[in-house]
Amino acid sequence: MNEQDRGCVAKAELAEERFKVLKANADSYKLQIQALEKKNNNYSVTVAKYEQSISHMKDECVAANAKLSRAEVGLEHLRREYQLLKESEARLVVRERGGDKATGQWAGYADGQPGDDQSQLRAD
Repeated sequence: MNEQDRGCVAKAELAEERFKVLKANADSYKLQIQALEKKNNNYSVTVAKYEQSISHMKDECVAANAKLSRAEVGLEHLRREYQLLKESEARLVVRERGGDKATGQWAGYADGQPGDDQSQLRAD
C-alpha cells in the first residue's frame, strides 16, 4: 500500500470511530427521551388529578359559601324575631303592671296609650 492509501484507510477508521460514538450518543439520547416522555406522562396524569381535586374543592367552597349566606340570612331573621319578641314581652309586662304610674303613660307606645299594635308583630 502506498502512502495515499494508508491515509485514506486512517481517515476511514477515524470516521468509523466517530460514527460509533455518534451512534452511541444517539442511542443514549433516545433512552433519555423515552425516560423523559414517561415522566411527562406521569406528570400529566398527576396534573389531571390535581385539577380534578381543585375543581371538586372549588365546588365545595361555592357550596359552603352558599350555605354560609343562607345561615347568615337565617341568623338575621332570628335576631329580628328575637327583638320583636323582646319588645312584645316588654309591652306585656307593662300591661300587666298597669302602666307607668309616675307619668301616667304606658311605656313602649309612641302615643303613650296601649292598643293593638299589630304592626310590630308582623311575620317575616
